[in-house]
Amino acid sequence: MIGKNAEASENLKLVIQSDPTRWKALNAAGLIFAADGKFAESSQYFDAAARASNFNPSVLNNQGLIKALVGNYTDATQILENASLRAVTSPEQKKGIDLNLALVYGISGNMDKAEKLARLYLTEPEVFNNLGVYSSFSKNKDLAKTYLNKALADVPVYYEKAWQNLEKIQ
Repeated sequence: MIGKNAEASENLKLVIQSDPTRWKALNAAGLIFAADGKFAESSQYFDAAARASNFNPSVLNNQGLIKALVGNYTDATQILENASLRAVTSPEQKKGIDLNLALVYGISGNMDKAEKLARLYLTEPEVFNNLGVYSSFSKNKDLAKTYLNKALADVPVYYEKAWQNLEKIQ
């Protein structure tokens, strides 16, 4: 780690050493390690933060996303599903978690679940745009093009984001 991340990391380690139940410090350490691309360390901090926070939905969201980043889609989806169930009192938080879950479903190849979940929050063109992006992340360019073209066909006006995403994969 360099610069401010290294300093913040050292300070957080001191806080955690003095009280290993401080879930916000554990979560923050996980975020710093994730930002530095140190996913194994990040995952350890998020795992500890989840336990210490009694499985706070925000922490679970971070924990699930880091599992997805290392390709552990099974654990990622289970954790994000749990986070979604726990976020019922906050509609905005639930939406963010559910859209992250849709992303993980999509990049793991479960497009049906990704689409079903995305439709709860997005317009039809946005759903197809997102499915196109998920497909491109999973290296399925043909499927990505199909979804992105559907997004463009379903919009009577210029849909800049879908055009940009289509151009990236061509």
